[in-house]
Amino acid sequence: KPQPARAVASPAAMTRRVALCALVLAAIARPARAQWTAMPPECEGRCWETDNEHPLARCPPDVLDHVVTAAQADALVRAAEAYAGVHGWTTKRHAQYPTTDLPWYVLPPEARTIIDDVWRVMASNVKKRCGLARDAKLTINDVFVVKYTPEGQPGLHRHRDGSFASFNLMLSDQTDYEGGGTRMWDANEVDKRKAEYWAAERRERRDDGSSDATSVPRGGWTAYDPKPNVLNVAHATVYRLDKGQMLTAGGFNAHEGLPVTNGARYIVAGFVGLNRHCCAFKHAGWRGLLGFFRVFMLKRVDAEYDKDAISPHDWRMYEEGRRALRGAFLSFCAAGLVIASAIAAMAALARRGGPTATLRAWRRRRKRRGLLPSKSYD
Repeated sequence: KPQPARAVASPAAMTRRVALCALVLAAIARPARAQWTAMPPECEGRCWETDNEHPLARCPPDVLDHVVTAAQADALVRAAEAYAGVHGWTTKRHAQYPTTDLPWYVLPPEARTIIDDVWRVMASNVKKRCGLARDAKLTINDVFVVKYTPEGQPGLHRHRDGSFASFNLMLSDQTDYEGGGTRMWDANEVDKRKAEYWAAERRERRDDGSSDATSVPRGGWTAYDPKPNVLNVAHATVYRLDKGQMLTAGGFNAHEGLPVTNGARYIVAGFVGLNRHCCAFKHAGWRGLLGFFRVFMLKRVDAEYDKDAISPHDWRMYEEGRRALRGAFLSFCAAGLVIASAIAAMAALARRGGPTATLRAWRRRRKRRGLLPSKSYD
């Protein structure tokens, strides 16, 4: 019995398949290469997902004088109050330790120029004092004007900032308010009293009925950092700044805002990141992909899920991953159009007998359009 003839793919069909396979491989390979791009030298091969975990985030506090003039401080307060008079103060921008504040970017250009100058003074101070490399890059995590009043927000609970460093610029005269100030514990001094603070934590755990009351912290003394709530106020320094002074410190230094009992106290507060570009999606490898898919799945469950409810690093991986996928999709579409156009052109040439026949036909058309008569069109 004769066997049925097997269908043979046409050259055009085979070309399309080869092009499609090449396009898919290119689309897969390009993000993979970008995902594991080598970090710049200043990153030293590491991303610090939480800025204050960097060893240099324990940089001690320091006070700078005459960072802004009294007129500039008053201008910042007027600009903030003018904006708040129309739009109101924000109270929910920071999930864990909210403040009554306004982000710096809503202020008019003149006020932002003053804050830019403040940032340069702060960056110079932090780089010199905290032992940063010359090529280290400080970035703005957040800068905002804060208002403390007895009837609004009088102070701020004890905590550690999540940034590499932070700063407070005083905008008010000490005669404008009563109370207030920043109580701060130098992290290097706290390290010297770890045994004392661990004993306090053990007592606290026993009072709570916890069974974890070992004589040595889990992970050893090097890994142990006392909780802010057990720190002794006698071991802290209270900073009450004059107008125009600025307090800078590493983000790991625990601190609290003492309550204002009368009047209003205005400051510019800022959170400073270190080498944030080292944690970009293209450098994150599998960690970046996991962070992206974690936020992606959570948002599928709850569309209202936002960055205040998850790790900032994971949220950044999600945002950068979305942009990368959008760019990859557009590149894929553009490459597909180019390849499809090339295949169509090759198919048209094939129908006309190939490139040689097409060239002959073009020559004949050129001769027909000549002014002199011709006996041959070859």
